[in-house]
Amino acid sequence: MILFGSRARGLHTEASDADVCIIAHDLPDDLLQRRYPAPSGYRFLSVFGFHPREFLDLISQGNPFALDIVRDGRVLYDDGYLAETRATYEAALTHYGLRRTAHGWEWNPALVAQIKGKVG
Repeated sequence: MILFGSRARGLHTEASDADVCIIAHDLPDDLLQRRYPAPSGYRFLSVFGFHPREFLDLISQGNPFALDIVRDGRVLYDDGYLAETRATYEAALTHYGLRRTAHGWEWNPALVAQIKGKVG
């Protein structure tokens, strides 16, 4: 379980919600069912659920949302899975030449040109 977003980065305001990522095997298969609405009375809570393999795949693919969760998140509970998550994150950064800027994630320009050359 990971707290992420503005509260994890220390940039929250009184109006900010708390974003929580839950990574577990026993979540529904339907993606929309894993985007849990806040329980009654908890309007400032957003919960996002992922299956373990799904979350690792998102990181491996350079998904900015997943990368931000790993980079900025504060671990609330870990059964040992997050060590693999961190290793996958580091491998993705190296593989894609990714770096985080104030405007988001940037890919290595040489790699982007190489990919465009293969596609185009």
